[in-house]
Amino acid sequence: MLMILSVYYLYHNNNDDDDDDDDNHLKTNKPVKVKLDTGAQCNIISKSMFDSLNLKNKELLRSKVKFVSYFEEKQFPLGQIELLVSSEISGTSNEVLFQVVEENHSSILGRKTCEKLKLV
Repeated sequence: MLMILSVYYLYHNNNDDDDDDDDNHLKTNKPVKVKLDTGAQCNIISKSMFDSLNLKNKELLRSKVKFVSYFEEKQFPLGQIELLVSSEISGTSNEVLFQVVEENHSSILGRKTCEKLKLV
């Protein structure tokens, strides 16, 4: 199933001098096409989609995830990033950890995220 969701980048203000209680800031908002894959154990976004969100590589966090294909080929993501995903269909939003991959594949929401967003 293919859906279009709103995606926001969350960043946290770690400045202790700032008295602002709201330390989560939305940096970008862009509709993103994603595939719902209830067999997937993680969420995936391509490097090209990551770039289209106007995010920088420095915002990628190191990932310990390793992908193993059916044919036992191992691949590693470029990194990971936490994004706020919002669904108008279910009326829910959640912070979602995405693995960023070099290949230009469709973005995928895995089973746990689909359930949290009440999409399945």
